[in-house]
Amino acid sequence: TSVKNILNSMLSMKYNTCATPYSYNTPLGLSKTILNNLKKDDKIFIAEMGAKYVGDIRYLAQMVKPNIAVVTGIGNQHLATFGSKENLIKTKFELVENVVDGGSIFVNTDSEGGKQIFEWAKNEKYALSLDNKSGDFVSDIEVSSRGSRFVLHLGKESVNCETVLLGKHNISNILLCAKVAHKLGVSIEDIGVAISKLVPSAHRLAIVPSSNSLIVIDDAYNGSVEGSNAALDVLNEFSGKRIVITPGLVELGTDEYNSNYEFGKKMASVCNYVIINGVVNYEAIAKGLEDGGFDSKNVLRAGSLKQSIELLNSFAEAGDVVLFENDLPDNYN
Repeated sequence: TSVKNILNSMLSMKYNTCATPYSYNTPLGLSKTILNNLKKDDKIFIAEMGAKYVGDIRYLAQMVKPNIAVVTGIGNQHLATFGSKENLIKTKFELVENVVDGGSIFVNTDSEGGKQIFEWAKNEKYALSLDNKSGDFVSDIEVSSRGSRFVLHLGKESVNCETVLLGKHNISNILLCAKVAHKLGVSIEDIGVAISKLVPSAHRLAIVPSSNSLIVIDDAYNGSVEGSNAALDVLNEFSGKRIVITPGLVELGTDEYNSNYEFGKKMASVCNYVIINGVVNYEAIAKGLEDGGFDSKNVLRAGSLKQSIELLNSFAEAGDVVLFENDLPDNYN
């Protein structure tokens, strides 16, 4: 969703665009967007595609028939339904397989899965990574609690950029989108302007207003190992007491306990307080926190999000930073 919104902002500098709203990434969501939002003078349609099962992306891609495939970061979300990391990667590759003849592939190769997809792709293809040091890359990266600064290089052109988006991972997203936009004729200067105007997607590392002078980071729509690590890196940029409210990571199949154990261990090095919401992952997170040397008195347990907030309000003070990390899907009532 974040990549879709970033790309739409850049392409809107030159074209009339239509992008699927919110987190619309299913056959019904795409159909509603095409019927209700797509206009005759729109030049570019940007379709977010989501998946929980093998074949989901193939269905969407055959429906849309894309000219361009943009493959974002590949983590371990929905491993419980995919069955394996290999199935997850193959499902993402379904998008690449169904690009029309003469189409182009743009892949974030910061992950091993992305590198695999790039190797498999037969079309015109571009690999974008923060590890790149030549061609299309970023340099002079400065990340803080206020956003990021960096220099964007596309071929022989470069532009100084500044964004309020939090986290180094969002610079990776921006680089990916910038290459697509530049390939489609948007000038690097206009891309820089679009970057300066970006705002966080809802519930994805968005700072939201607070009535009690807390700094609240809403990352409720993130449920992957890579995303939670990125969120903790962002939280670590803030001063004051750092607090996480989370139910942990779900739908990870056999990886779930270990992933939540490592999540807890990383939180131990970043946070002052952790409120674990629900019972699904309490044992794994608590063990990771303990093994990370975290003070057990600062691990709190809540039965619901409402109770978590009540606990938070019992000790949080003005200037403290609270990260809401992940929310349980509907089947975890």
